[in-house]
Amino acid sequence: RLGPRLRLRLRLKSFWVIMAVNRFFILSPRGDTIISKQYRGDAEPGAADAFFRTVKFWEEGDAPPVVEIGGTNYLYVKKGGLILALTTHFNVSPSMYLELLNRLAKVFKDYCGVLTEEAIRKNFILIYELLDEVLDYGYPQGSSTELLRNYVHNEPIMVRVFSPSPTPTPNPNPNPKPKPNPNPSPNADPHPNRNPHPNPNPPKTARSSPPAGRCRT
Repeated sequence: RLGPRLRLRLRLKSFWVIMAVNRFFILSPRGDTIISKQYRGDAEPGAADAFFRTVKFWEEGDAPPVVEIGGTNYLYVKKGGLILALTTHFNVSPSMYLELLNRLAKVFKDYCGVLTEEAIRKNFILIYELLDEVLDYGYPQGSSTELLRNYVHNEPIMVRVFSPSPTPTPNPNPNPKPKPNPNPSPNADPHPNRNPHPNPNPPKTARSSPPAGRCRT
């Protein structure tokens, strides 16, 4: 007969085994594996490719956040065009692990400034160090950015984000004609383009001389 302490230890051990993560990976929008971290050594080869094909070619619209493929549970979220996913062989709480993925995305963004494919590729060493701190042998640990800054001191490589310049709108009428005044003034000049102050002494034009061989009369 098992004692109360031994029964409690067995329950806690079974609880932590059920909560264990087998593998974590980040996929690009094209399906390329950017980050892949195995925690228990029992992940199947090619699991990320099989997962991406299943999600991309899902028959009924978008795939659900929890997918079961070959006895392995895949949980994922999409952030910034990237797919953050983890696998487990146990029947886990989906809400807890989806919250863990959202917190991981927030931690990566807090450290790198932006959550893009370029930022993840340039800071992959930092990302692996953060994964070691957040998941210890597949068991979730602290996922607070303030807490992790006490243990992870690597400086990230910042990625500059360029905002697209607005496209100028072409003018449909480049040379608009002046609209006539619907209520003209009675003293308005009917010829506005005429010179209002003509020269009182216009220059005299020279008279042409008569052709040679002719006498003036």
